[in-house]
Amino acid sequence: MNNNPFQNDLLSTLACVLMCVLSFQRAPHPPIDKNLKTLMKATPGESLQYAAIEGKVKSVGEPLRSQFNNNTLGVLRRLILYISRHQKDNRPVIHERPSMVPFVLVGSDKTIVRVQDPLQASGDYMEKIHHRFYDLDDIIKYNINGVKPTRVLEMEKMLKVGTSLTGVGELIMETDGTLSLRPPTNGAQYLLSRGDLSSVKQRALSSTVWWRFGFGVCALAGGAGLSRMGFHYCRHLNAMKGLTISIVIVIHWIYSSFVRHGYRYIKKMWK
Repeated sequence: MNNNPFQNDLLSTLACVLMCVLSFQRAPHPPIDKNLKTLMKATPGESLQYAAIEGKVKSVGEPLRSQFNNNTLGVLRRLILYISRHQKDNRPVIHERPSMVPFVLVGSDKTIVRVQDPLQASGDYMEKIHHRFYDLDDIIKYNINGVKPTRVLEMEKMLKVGTSLTGVGELIMETDGTLSLRPPTNGAQYLLSRGDLSSVKQRALSSTVWWRFGFGVCALAGGAGLSRMGFHYCRHLNAMKGLTISIVIVIHWIYSSFVRHGYRYIKKMWK
């Protein structure tokens, strides 16, 4: 039985990532046009549990305006203050203020799909509009956890009107005939990302690189665990030192071969 909490959590995370990528790859991709309502009416429950759509962002009503560029209009905005001693440090957020207005995705023939709860979505759907570093000494002098920070980063991100956006989630038709995209009720990943579907798919597949890295980490952890088990087993039997080392090497070789062939199989599967 594996009692390593780190390895268990990592395996669970990797399994979740794999399921998300597989679901994303299999999601239907209906175009936003006049035929979409006909398709939805013919679908059981008038909903697609997991679908990918793409269109142009349009605000419902007055759009948001950038605080730092009057000519930039959007539907989502996030103002963030980070604090760090260096520009490339991990930056803890000290203040964040999101704001939004209702918006829709417009298709090729002006058919629209309303986007619900966009701030719950993952993905790269906002672009950086403004950023500026300030010296903290010019603002206020204080300590955080006994360490005096020296810089504050002010950043504004927006989802701009007119942006090409891909949304992956649950597509439904409301009782009034309105088409909406919302977070999946089955717990699947809700995704919004700038760009068309093909580029979003490419980024999703590229993100599995870290999954492969994690697979390697698990392999190393598993190999180490098996090696330790072999060592303790041999010690329990009062085996000679040379025999212990030999068994550990054999176990490690068998496990490494299994991992190598398994990795090649997974890599081939994604091609």
